[in-house]
Amino acid sequence: MYLKKLLLLCYVLISLQVGTYAQSSQGTDFWVAFLQNCDISSTSYDYYTLELTITSNEDADVVIENEKVSFKKEFSLKAKSKETVEIPFDDFNLNEYGKVLDTKSLHVTSTSPISVYVTNAQYHSMESALALPTTACGSYYVTQMNDVRVEKGAYKYFPAVFCVIGTEDNTEVEITPTLNTGAGFPANQPFKIKLNAGDVYVVETTSADQGKDFSGSQIRVSDNKKVAVFVGNVSSCIPEPTPMGDGDNLMDVAYPVTSWGKSFLIVPLKQGRNDLIKITAADNGADIYKDGTLIANLKPFETYSFMQKESDGAFTITSSEPVEVYQYMTSVN
Repeated sequence: MYLKKLLLLCYVLISLQVGTYAQSSQGTDFWVAFLQNCDISSTSYDYYTLELTITSNEDADVVIENEKVSFKKEFSLKAKSKETVEIPFDDFNLNEYGKVLDTKSLHVTSTSPISVYVTNAQYHSMESALALPTTACGSYYVTQMNDVRVEKGAYKYFPAVFCVIGTEDNTEVEITPTLNTGAGFPANQPFKIKLNAGDVYVVETTSADQGKDFSGSQIRVSDNKKVAVFVGNVSSCIPEPTPMGDGDNLMDVAYPVTSWGKSFLIVPLKQGRNDLIKITAADNGADIYKDGTLIANLKPFETYSFMQKESDGAFTITSSEPVEVYQYMTSVN
């Protein structure tokens, strides 16, 4: 079964944001990482690959590297073309949690603006995300993701995860998770980590919180330094787990709170089913309106979700305070 979701990328592709924030997803400097995809110990997953796909409107010289593991790829990209680079799976798959890792990220630089797409694929499970350039990253994030998958028959647990990547040395990050973390940090209590440029810290849920996720968790960085954040699930099924335990991983780039908006146009996906809409508020909470009708009063860091029939057509979401809106494609079954 194939599971896909569509993130409202920068609230531009299929959502209309009315506001002052306008930041391109193209740039010349990126930090990326690959969240874990499903269960790599399973013998059924005999195919897996990590890839970066680079596109550009201009001629560009591109470098992808991690100096700590002596990994480096250099190539020239012609205007209006793309290049896909396979990344060593064992070196860069993020399957370690609760500690600072200095060998698991990649730094992508270019002589001209480029777009960077991150792909993690296995047999029957594939996900991609559009990375943000460092200039579009921020120092304050509130996360959103979908509930974790629970495989009822096999007694496996697939956590919700997010990772924080440093873009500068000596970056102090404060994380307030909404659930207990696998490293032992309690829910709703801030803890701090220190990152250098390229360091990655991954946070995971515990098996005690099956069916829950880290939506509403806060990531704050001191001294206005920037970090890149990826959010998702090792495996998930939308809108809820199936009896067969099917699912795919989810991986999205997180957007800093400064990029959130108050007005969105939601266009239905063309799969003939329902779409899952999730809306998350930041510090001030928000009143949420659908086509002008109040549907939710969100408290700070709270998430509201609902299913929307695709046959009902497009609709608007407006809010009293900036929010983030995600649109998820539901599972086949």
